[in-house]
Amino acid sequence: MTLTELLPKLHYLSQSEKLMVIKFLVQELESELENLTSSESIFLSSSDWQKITTLICNPPSPTQSLLSAIERYSKEVTS
Repeated sequence: MTLTELLPKLHYLSQSEKLMVIKFLVQELESELENLTSSESIFLSSSDWQKITTLICNPPSPTQSLLSAIERYSKEVTS
């Protein structure tokens, strides 16, 4: 499954389910980073590449849900 196929499905998850998915993805990416050497490459489909470059160049404004999640995270980490 590609990122572009996964994103619409996340829309229907609850906020706590989305956070669980994000935590899982971060853990997976961190473990993959440990295995990735400088000589290895990651290949993206043209649509994934377009989506990523568009988001990097024009990031969306944070949603209220994201701002709330950041605030909760900050409270948990600092307390």
